[in-house]
Amino acid sequence: MRLKTRGSDRPVLLYDGWCPFCRKQVARLKAMLRGVDVEYRSFRDEGVLENFPGLSEERCDKAIQLVRTDGKVFSGLSAIVRLLSKKTWGKLALVYFLPIIMQLGDLAYAWVGKNRFRFNGNGSCTELACTPDRVYRPSGRFTGKAMIAALAGGILAAALLAYPYQWFLDNAPLGFFNLVATIISAMLIGLFVGFGSWWGHGRSAWATTIAALFSVAAFEVMTFEIMSSRSIEGGELLMPHGRLKVGLPIEGSWVYLLWMGEIIVLALVTSVFAARFTRQPYVEPNLGWAYVLWSQSFSKVDGRALRHALSQEKLEAVFEPPEDEKSETRLAVQVHGVQGENTQWVSASIHESGSKELILRWVRLAGERRNAPS
Repeated sequence: MRLKTRGSDRPVLLYDGWCPFCRKQVARLKAMLRGVDVEYRSFRDEGVLENFPGLSEERCDKAIQLVRTDGKVFSGLSAIVRLLSKKTWGKLALVYFLPIIMQLGDLAYAWVGKNRFRFNGNGSCTELACTPDRVYRPSGRFTGKAMIAALAGGILAAALLAYPYQWFLDNAPLGFFNLVATIISAMLIGLFVGFGSWWGHGRSAWATTIAALFSVAAFEVMTFEIMSSRSIEGGELLMPHGRLKVGLPIEGSWVYLLWMGEIIVLALVTSVFAARFTRQPYVEPNLGWAYVLWSQSFSKVDGRALRHALSQEKLEAVFEPPEDEKSETRLAVQVHGVQGENTQWVSASIHESGSKELILRWVRLAGERRNAPS
């Protein structure tokens, strides 16, 4: 893409100045590119995009933009790699342009970009608000009851899933390469582990992850035994997945590599899924799990004005959002807590063009709660 620019005689890097995580990464990029002639601007600043006709706010919101002096524009990782390559050591980053690496890199960048407001150290910044001191964080407490329940749930799920999972790998046309079976199994095991932790009032993501890894180990042992019990041919014991076919039988070291890949996917997905249960608000020490006390939906919300208000940490804007008669954006707000307790949290999501985006997740209310109906 080429466009005519105004107001700069050197390359310009456009980034999201409303995002603390983005500002931090750009500061690091500046340090790495010391000596490289480039101008850094936040596209959120008033009048900045007027200098770049044809470059929309929507495009800048999705990825960082590098505008060269000749008007050519590069987005995302491509922009960053082109800047880094101007340094001698930075030429190593050019491996990004290799097939597969580029596609995987772009997918990773898109995911980070979409969730960039959640990467803010100990605090939490969302698409609309930065609340570094008020986001809900679990206490890390973990009881023996929670550990036993989490392990019992995970091992039960492993036992229930081992046979159908191995049967699927043996008989499905895509065999082991059908990652859907592995991911679904991992999610179900994580669900059982997480529920056990939740039931036992577990508040530690690390302890829940340990229980999840033990459950994955049990699952692997069970599938190994199922496969091995019927894989003796001529007195030779075959490894799991040795019979799976993707055009040809999988043989040699590939069997071990695929098995390790399965274990890694199971461990990661199960752990992440189980640990999410520890994020559910819980009123310490023993008052119970928070639930929805109040909810409301607002239509015709001015998304840009709301972003600006909440970027200034004016959290009350979610209870009285700015309006725009032409807008099709809807804001859904929920207040969580325990009846009779002062501790409350707000969650909110934006609904637009058939999609839903979570913008606030269990942010603790302080002075704003006076604006929330009881």
